[in-house]
Amino acid sequence: MKNPFDKCRVQEYETSNPIRKFKTINVFRRGEESLEILVAEVSPDKWAFGWFVSLESGEKVSQLPDLANGYATTEINAILFVAGELKRVQQRFSEDAKAAINDTIKKYRTTRLF
Repeated sequence: MKNPFDKCRVQEYETSNPIRKFKTINVFRRGEESLEILVAEVSPDKWAFGWFVSLESGEKVSQLPDLANGYATTEINAILFVAGELKRVQQRFSEDAKAAINDTIKKYRTTRLF
């Protein structure tokens, strides 16, 4: 599956240190399973993104926001891009976590229209 929000990412890649000051959007949390989107404004019109994923099995995967994976021009585009990445690998998540990803996409897609 392709990320449905890949167009929200500017594919210019820069070497940068991870950004330590970021905003966390909690997508889902229950027991050991947790999905979080991390976004940080680097400069006007440049948002770095990252994620924190913890599976029920205890496996954890994270990426602090940086510019190595491209960037988004708005906070909402950064959130939608990462939500799309979570959706792309959703087969590893519980049904409730999958529903939470879809709810997050609906929430921010609606915000983006207005």
